[in-house]
Amino acid sequence: MTRTVTMCGIALVACALTSGCASIITRSAGDVNEFYIGAKTDCAILGESGKGDFGAYTSGLAPLALLDLPLSIVLDTVLLPVDVFLVTRKGR
Repeated sequence: MTRTVTMCGIALVACALTSGCASIITRSAGDVNEFYIGAKTDCAILGESGKGDFGAYTSGLAPLALLDLPLSIVLDTVLLPVDVFLVTRKGR
């Protein structure tokens, strides 16, 4: 019983630490030129899973991307006003 509780606790901490990970990583790269970039990154990882040269790499990330997708959507929505400002400022 204690082991099950410990494993559930570790899983919850891991999920919390990866929440919105794609949103944070893509914004850290610097170039915000579109909306919902974190969710688009997760979808790209899921779409490319098992294909081409990076298939093994994206296959390993696919479960994390699947867990991260709803959290990235929430974070992207929260940061949408900032993205609108940055994208429209670049268009000037």
